[in-house]
Amino acid sequence: MANSTNPSTPRQVIWALGLFWLTIGLAVAKLVISLATPAAGHHHGVVIVSFLIIYGLMALAIVYIQQGTGWARGVMLTLFLLGIAPSLPIAFEHFGRFPVAATLTLAQGVAQLGGFYLVYGNPGNAWFRRPATG
Repeated sequence: MANSTNPSTPRQVIWALGLFWLTIGLAVAKLVISLATPAAGHHHGVVIVSFLIIYGLMALAIVYIQQGTGWARGVMLTLFLLGIAPSLPIAFEHFGRFPVAATLTLAQGVAQLGGFYLVYGNPGNAWFRRPATG
């Protein structure tokens, strides 16, 4: 994974990357579930375009995190905060009708929180603050 491009990547960062990629995998599962249900007040096209934009940005941030760029952690955290605020109330509301999708949303949040703990805690944080060589 990350060790193929940078052998000095701490194990904690590698685990965090796995958790971040897991959140995208869970999002794909939620997208499939969403598309399998009748559109409720919105078109499936809006859902697909939104998914591609949001998770495309997340994937780009994950790639940059893998390369050791500190600003990408901030982008990922910002995307998380913008997404979690509206998602949690909806997830709790949907447990009765869509328990699998709601559970996947909560699992995404837990995985991302774990990933942030690993990249902002040491030794992950220190790896992002390493001095530039050159």
